[in-house]
Amino acid sequence: MAMVRDQGGLRQGSRPGLPRNRLNRKHTGLKDLCYALVKARVPLPEVACEAAWARAAKQQDLARVRAERDDLRNQTQLPARIVQVLEIGKGRLKEKTRTLEGQPADRAGDPDPTRRCRS
Repeated sequence: MAMVRDQGGLRQGSRPGLPRNRLNRKHTGLKDLCYALVKARVPLPEVACEAAWARAAKQQDLARVRAERDDLRNQTQLPARIVQVLEIGKGRLKEKTRTLEGQPADRAGDPDPTRRCRS
C-alpha cells in the first residue's frame, strides 16, 4: 500500500480517493488493538508529577518574593521622597525669609517682617 497525503495528514490506502472512515471500518481489529495499547500504557512516573509540582511551587514562591521585594522598594522610596519634598519646602521658606528680612516693614508698629500684610 502506498502512503497518500490527505489534507495535511498521512493515511494508508490503495487509492487516493478512498475515504478515511472506510479504512477504519475495514480494519477495526487494528483500531481496537491501538486503543487497547494506549489504555494499557503505564502512566507517567510520579517523579515527573512531583517535579512539576515542585516547579510550580517554586514559581509561586518566586512571584511572592518578587512582589514582596517591589513592595519593600516602594516603602523605602516613599520616606526618601518625603524628605526630598520637605527639604525643597525648607529651602523655599529660607529664601522667602531672606527676601522679607531685606525689605523694610510697611508698618512701623509691626517689627516682624514675616507678618506684614500687602495691600
